[in-house]
Amino acid sequence: MAIDKKRYKILIVDDNQFDADLLEAVLLQLGFQNIIKTQSGIAALQLIQTHLPDLFFIDIMMPEMSGDQFRGLLKETPATRDVPVIFISGIFSQEEEKAISGRLPNGDLIVAKPFSKEKIANALLECLGKAFEQ
Repeated sequence: MAIDKKRYKILIVDDNQFDADLLEAVLLQLGFQNIIKTQSGIAALQLIQTHLPDLFFIDIMMPEMSGDQFRGLLKETPATRDVPVIFISGIFSQEEEKAISGRLPNGDLIVAKPFSKEKIANALLECLGKAFEQ
């Protein structure tokens, strides 16, 4: 069963506005329309109280709270425990991403910056399986 891309809610958490805007543009090109952006994990924690997302894109390196710390809080909360997470990060090179086959040791997906539409689509396909149809 395919997901309804118009209603599927995605939360982007990235302190770099340019990267967040670029990711939003890619997701819009892929047909997603319900996209929320914020620049910090702390602000995201407030947002998820009223806008529970179906998927998170999280930058790893952020001030105040790292993406990994934010992910840890998500996994401790029953409402967000099973919501898929895709990390986006500039700390991993394209070669490192390939070497780990796009997965961190804990199983989370990672997409190295700079990313492309193809890489985001592949991460969504990996994360959502057949439910994601381009």
